[in-house]
Amino acid sequence: MSIFQTYSDLIEKYWAYPSFSEWRFFQLLSNTDTSILSVWMSTWWYGEAILAQVIDNVQIVATTIDKQWLESSLSLFDSLWIKNILWKIEDVWEINTYEDESFDIINARLVLHYLDVQRLRVALSELYRVLKKDWKIFVVVRSEKNIVETKNKTYNLDQISKLTTVSYLDDVWEIIVSSQRFFHSVDSIASELQDAWFVITSQNEYEERLCQDYARNIPSNKLDHLIEIVACK
Repeated sequence: MSIFQTYSDLIEKYWAYPSFSEWRFFQLLSNTDTSILSVWMSTWWYGEAILAQVIDNVQIVATTIDKQWLESSLSLFDSLWIKNILWKIEDVWEINTYEDESFDIINARLVLHYLDVQRLRVALSELYRVLKKDWKIFVVVRSEKNIVETKNKTYNLDQISKLTTVSYLDDVWEIIVSSQRFFHSVDSIASELQDAWFVITSQNEYEERLCQDYARNIPSNKLDHLIEIVACK
């Protein structure tokens, strides 16, 4: 059975809503990918848990910046007897603790769009350093096609950081909540990767229904535009 077919079977077992972009990452994998860096681990750990079960002798480093969530989840992993994952509190642009060429493949899915342009460049430089020569990085970011003004949603781009503040408004135009993203075009994320010396092997755009909750039980009521790039060192 293929690795990505096993993904489909196990994601159903965990009662999680499947992710098309995560499934595409699994399509890249083979049993020779034995050292994996998962940057800002997948929501509710599903991707890493499945990887740990389907690739022989794999060692996974999975990072997050959410200390409270990680501490509450470690006991669950112990109960599942998943021992070949190293969990770390670590930001993607501060990964200078690894030796050069430490990883066969890097999963940077739905993470790099949280970084401003300066931190993005630092992160890509470090990711290039720790990736083994001729091996792959998988990148998925949110597309600028998601920027659609509505009555209750506004967008404000900072030209220096390249971060766009997304504000959700109530009926009297007061901000309820806001968040920041670097919404990319294919050219913008491809250019940043190439400037970091990555060689792009494929690029795709597609829509995915992401989830509203971290446990991936409640699908969003809309589709998100995503950009996927696979590159090598």
